[in-house]
Amino acid sequence: MKKLLLTSNGLTSAALKKVFIELLVKPPAEAVVVMMHAIRSPGDIKALTAIFMRLGIKKSNIHYVDIRTHATLPKAFDVFFACGGNTFYILQRTRALGFDAVIKEFVREGGLYVGLSAGSIIAGKTIEIAGWGSEGDRNYLGLCDLRGLDLTDIAVFPHYKNRFRREVRDFAKHISYPVVALRDRQAIAVTGTHTALIG
Repeated sequence: MKKLLLTSNGLTSAALKKVFIELLVKPPAEAVVVMMHAIRSPGDIKALTAIFMRLGIKKSNIHYVDIRTHATLPKAFDVFFACGGNTFYILQRTRALGFDAVIKEFVREGGLYVGLSAGSIIAGKTIEIAGWGSEGDRNYLGLCDLRGLDLTDIAVFPHYKNRFRREVRDFAKHISYPVVALRDRQAIAVTGTHTALIG
């Protein structure tokens, strides 16, 4: 069964942490997490690690995969956690490293995919929403193929605030798939064919 937890800014609320635990297929102490990132700040990595550890996941079971390098994935894992950053860069590196095919197979087999901001956007059919609006990501790579991982047909607009209402509405007018605007501390949970807004 497909399991996605597409967050705006990570597992930042009790409700999101509860859903994350419910979607795990084993006790947290036994779960292996892959954290795919392009984070330069050790403090940010430490903060994300602390959240997982407070949920009962062992630090030794968290594998950090820096996509800025020639990274490799462990052979087996239970959670694929895709961090944020520039969405165009993250998608390009995910493809270049061959992780896109691995993620799709992982989700098909029932693994839990968790996205944070850009990590949530790349899960969709396309990432065109990433460059939309006043605070959209800059496509400095000139990436032309904006197809996402196609794990869901939902386009996520993370870090939503009321001032972005018109931008989201205008984007929704020119596409044929659903758009969900997520405030921080919110997420979309996809389990099989069921979708729920959390937070």
